[in-house]
Amino acid sequence: MVGLCGGDARGSVARAGVPRGTSRSMSSVFVEPEQRGRGLARAVVSAGLSWLDEMNAEVVDLHATPDAAHLYRSLGFTEARSLALRRLNKL
Repeated sequence: MVGLCGGDARGSVARAGVPRGTSRSMSSVFVEPEQRGRGLARAVVSAGLSWLDEMNAEVVDLHATPDAAHLYRSLGFTEARSLALRRLNKL
């Protein structure tokens, strides 16, 4: 999903919804630094959430940066009470 400003791509969500029952995830939300504060992230994430609503997602997970947490909270996200773990394999 891509957000446009003046016909140019300025924001994106790389993944919105990987089928896992009724749980979905959203990741890699990005807006170019010079375009931030103009509502592009809100528009892109809102469109992604609308699409996930149409898919009957009951839970949407998103890992936010501290700078963007206020945006996601305003869109209905709350603190998850889970422990995220990751294993990295040596390349």
